[in-house]
Amino acid sequence: MDTKIYDLIEKVYTELVSFKKETNQKFDSIDQRFDLVDQKFGSIDQRFDSIDQKFDSMDQKFDKLQNEVEINREHIVKLENKLSDKVGALFDHREIVNEKLDIIDKKIDQLDEKLDKAQFDINNLTMKVAQSDNKIIELKQNLKTVK
Repeated sequence: MDTKIYDLIEKVYTELVSFKKETNQKFDSIDQRFDLVDQKFGSIDQRFDSIDQKFDSMDQKFDKLQNEVEINREHIVKLENKLSDKVGALFDHREIVNEKLDIIDKKIDQLDEKLDKAQFDINNLTMKVAQSDNKIIELKQNLKTVK
């Protein structure tokens, strides 16, 4: 019986060794797979780090842009205030100029009327001078005939 037990123990031992080899091979295969998974996760981590850096860079750029927009908004408000004051002053000046032009137009109309009256008086005087000249000429002729 000793041989049977020995054979049985030997068989169990052989199977255990075989099982150990298979298990070690499977664990080696699993280890290799885990190594590949670790490498892939390392690669993914690097990509995420790169993405994080890009997002950080984009956040900085957006913060800078937002700051510039706020500064530009302040400048635009200042410009609008200055422009509205200047445009208001221009409209006021335009009103004053229009009023002065109206006054000048009225004065020109008055001067036209005076000029028309003066022309009428000059025409009357010219006509009277012409009549006087004609009478003088008649009188000269009458004097010559009387002599």
